[in-house]
Order: sequence, then C-alpha cells, then structure tokens
Amino acid sequence: MSNFKRALSLWLLLSSMFLLSACGKAGPPLAATSGVVTYKGDPVVGAQVMFMSDEKFDGRTWPASAETDGDGKYDLETPGVGHGALRGKHTVSITKRGPSPGAMPGSPAVGNETRPEMQAYMQPGPPLIPKKYFSPVTSGLEADVKSGSNTLDFELKD
Repeated sequence: MSNFKRALSLWLLLSSMFLLSACGKAGPPLAATSGVVTYKGDPVVGAQVMFMSDEKFDGRTWPASAETDGDGKYDLETPGVGHGALRGKHTVSITKRGPSPGAMPGSPAVGNETRPEMQAYMQPGPPLIPKKYFSPVTSGLEADVKSGSNTLDFELKD
C-alpha cells in the first residue's frame, strides 16, 4: 500500500471516529442519591428501592434503583447510565418480601424450585413492610433529587 493510501486510510478512520464521538448525545443529568430505609425504627435490609422520575430526558423516564444493605442503606444506580438518579422530582416505591413459600401449583417449578430458571414460577413471599409502599402510586413517598450529593432517608410507617 502506498504512503498516500495509508495516510488517506488513517485520515478517514480518524475523521469517522471524531464525527461519531461528536454526534453522541450526553446521558441524562444524574446526581448521587443514597439514604437509609427504616421501619418501626429498624433498618430494612434487602429491600428494593425504586425512584420513578416525574421528569423526562430525551423523551423518556429514567428509573433508578438499589437494594438496601445490612444497615438499610441504599445507593441508587440508573441502569445503563451510571451512578445516581435523574435530577428532579420522583415518586418512590420500596418493596420487601419474605421468602417464597414455594412453586405455584401446577407450574414447571414444582419439584425444581432450586433451579434459577424456575424463579418466575415461584409464589411471592409475604410482605415484610406495608404493601402501600410497593407502588409509587400508593406509597406517598416523594423525593427531589438536586445537583450534587443527595441523602434521602425514608421512615416507613403502618
């Protein structure tokens, strides 16, 4: 290959890389968001915390979620985007269930409960916090995520 063709190939490669990087859209504006979930004064361990944004970015909502740790602490992630939650107002749901009582009667999971692919056929465990918190519509929980770092604690009540 001649030097001219090599130079032209390199120029075309670099130009296309520059154009592709310049055309990419920035992701949604996220802010670090964490906190502690408690119920009856005790940390809620292993709960699913979900923030549903009231705002839209690029025509869609960007839910953020986390699981609480042994101290009831959560630290939100927005799947496919990064650490934190979309800035703005959110409705919040928190879910915590006990162990599943077993497979749904008549399902292929009966006798195969330990196989991971059978989890969709398992009955949900009993709620360990009031069920009103399971939905952002009924939870009554709201959050306003601002620029910077946010600490948003939730004390759940009956």
